Amino acid sequence: GSDGAADDSDAGATVAVTNGAAAADDDDAVHNNDGAAFDAPLSVGLLSVTDSDAVAQWLKQHTGMPLEGILEIKCPNKANPTQDQPKLPAANDYYMPQVQLLCEVLDREWAVLYYWSQDLGSHMTLIHRDREYFALLWQAMADFWWQHFVPAKLHLQLHPADETGIKRFEPPKQHPYKGEIQRRSRVMIEHAPKQWFTDAETKRARAAEAATPAALPAP
Repeated sequence: GSDGAADDSDAGATVAVTNGAAAADDDDAVHNNDGAAFDAPLSVGLLSVTDSDAVAQWLKQHTGMPLEGILEIKCPNKANPTQDQPKLPAANDYYMPQVQLLCEVLDREWAVLYYWSQDLGSHMTLIHRDREYFALLWQAMADFWWQHFVPAKLHLQLHPADETGIKRFEPPKQHPYKGEIQRRSRVMIEHAPKQWFTDAETKRARAAEAATPAALPAP
């Protein structure tokens, strides 16, 4: 994301803050470990949207106004910048659990999964909150947390040198819900609204961001 908060007086899709985090701060042995980071909350502009603001119009069409969602940015080419790729890869269903978890934790009804690249353009995919999907995630996470992680942590606190005994808390390689979660993830990404931007459009937006931070399609 870019540095600096967006000016809410600008019409269209605006990023309210650049970085966010949600953390569990319970001071006990079970709950004081986890936090979650996201790139930014995203607001569909509260004012009128101009014809030139295609991104804001697209978000308005698919989300309504004045709702707030989440911006999750991915830069897949940065992982292997020397690879010769003819185009930016499409959005991957691999990220659906992450996006749905963010929607649930932050209580938002939609999120934009935004893929950015330096020279291959960019694209965004709008993911709507799916409570049935999250129920499956919740059960899988709860099973891991209570049946494996917490018992293992408490065991090590009582027996810090018992590296052999800890192995009995290892989770199975696959959770029983894995297949259904993957199936629903593929369906979710397949039916999600998508918007692509050319390299030129992406670079123009990046240049405009220098003057007015946080306008998509620039991370």
